Amino acid sequence: MIADSRFTGGDCFDGCPKLFPLGRGDCALACAGATEFSYPIVDHIQRSIALNIKSFTRALDFCDLCHVVVDITNRCLMDVMEAYVDEGRGPDFQMIFAGYSVIKGKFDIRVIEYDKRANKMFAHKTRFFNMKPFAIIGDHDEGANYVSQYKADMFRAIEGLNVIDMEPLDVLMDYINNGEIRSIGGHPQMLKITKFLQTLPFGFYHDKGDGDYDLSYFGRNLLKYETFPYPIYDLDTKEQFYMKGIVEKLRREHEETEPLRAFERRMEL
Repeated sequence: MIADSRFTGGDCFDGCPKLFPLGRGDCALACAGATEFSYPIVDHIQRSIALNIKSFTRALDFCDLCHVVVDITNRCLMDVMEAYVDEGRGPDFQMIFAGYSVIKGKFDIRVIEYDKRANKMFAHKTRFFNMKPFAIIGDHDEGANYVSQYKADMFRAIEGLNVIDMEPLDVLMDYINNGEIRSIGGHPQMLKITKFLQTLPFGFYHDKGDGDYDLSYFGRNLLKYETFPYPIYDLDTKEQFYMKGIVEKLRREHEETEPLRAFERRMEL
């Protein structure tokens, strides 16, 4: 699962998590659209899973948990739905619910979005590529449909390939680095769900030159002295490494250490 980290409610804020592991190891949520809906609803879903033993311990399979996620979403939106009936539209947000079903022995992806006929949020299955499910969600930016554009660009990138690797991320980076696109930006974020019931997040490394760098995690640049136990993806070389494996790339000191040293040097002079 991949995403950018920009929210555009008023001003742009480029440090926003959009991927949410649900604490079970076998599934995660992604959200797009109006944050006044998605953020509190995702939080309620996380709290519900932690509250119920069967949900938290995976006694409730991924496929059955999907119904719980939809029910919580609709309960949260119950009062709002009535207002939207008169307007002929639904809440402006979507979610992707992705994970591994132990009972079915396969990965699955559901898109949760508003169904106008039923006047509620509904989970539907997604398209397949080479027998693998995939889904893309996003909002519109001043009339531009970047979801459709991204799909077209991604299919061009993977044309002729039997296995998809980092091509979707490469296409997303083209959008993030495009200064003319307001609704997509910030840092990339990524997590991997495995059939061994493990949700593995990634950090992203970018060499800024002159010994400086960015190391981001779910959209936030880490402090230079923070440790990071998960895989790190180098956006420039497209290589993966761990913090403990390549320490020469990562400076480990307090944010104010270098300014303090510079001050002490000036005082000595």
